[in-house]
Amino acid sequence: MSDKSRIVAVVPMKPLAESKTRLTGYLSPTQRASLSQSMFSWVLGTLAQSRVSRIVVVGGDDVVKSATLREGAEWVQDKFLDLNKAIEYVFGIVWRERRSAAYVPADLPLLASSDVNGAIEASADGRFLTLCRAHDGGTNCLILPPHTGFRLRLGPDSFRRHIELADELHLDWRRHHSEGFQHDVDTISDLRYCMEKQPPCLKDFTDVIKNVNL
Repeated sequence: MSDKSRIVAVVPMKPLAESKTRLTGYLSPTQRASLSQSMFSWVLGTLAQSRVSRIVVVGGDDVVKSATLREGAEWVQDKFLDLNKAIEYVFGIVWRERRSAAYVPADLPLLASSDVNGAIEASADGRFLTLCRAHDGGTNCLILPPHTGFRLRLGPDSFRRHIELADELHLDWRRHHSEGFQHDVDTISDLRYCMEKQPPCLKDFTDVIKNVNL
C-alpha cells in the first residue's frame, strides 16, 4: 500500500464568529470561536498525518485562511454560502484531476489518523462511495469517486438520505464506523461527551465547561 492515497480531503468552515451557534447561551462568542479554531486545527493536523494526498479548506475568514496555509493546506473561498454547494464545487475541481474527494467536518475532536486511513481503506482508495455515520444520524465523512451522479445531502438525517440516494443510483457503497468520525460537536452534550475522552484540542476548555449548567 502506498504512503498516500489519491483522495483529497475537503473541509468546510464558517467564519469563526458564526461558528457553533447552538452553543450560544453556554459559551461566549469568543469561547465559541476559540473552540471552533482549536478543533479545526486538530482536524487539519490529523488529516496531514493520514493518507489523504491533499487538504482543501473551503470557506471561513482571514483567521481560518491563515491557519489553513500555515498547516500547508489549500484554501478556497466559499462563493455559495451553502454547505452542499460549496463542497460539491471543490469536489468538482478534485474530480477533474481524476482523484476522489472526501468530505471531512472541522469539528471532530476525537479524530485520529487511523480513523481517516480506515475510511480510505474501506473505500478501496477512493473507488467506492464510503459513508461514516455521525452519532445523531448525520454524515461525518463521505468519500466519493468521480462520475457517479451522487449529490451531497448534508444536513439532518443525512446518513439515511445518502444511503437512499446511493441505492437509487445503484451504487456499490461502503460504510466505515469509528468513534473519531462518530462524534462531532454541535451541542453542549456533544462537547461534554468529547471532553470526557480528554482530547488535546479541548484541554483549554475544561474549566469553562465545569462552570456550564445544562
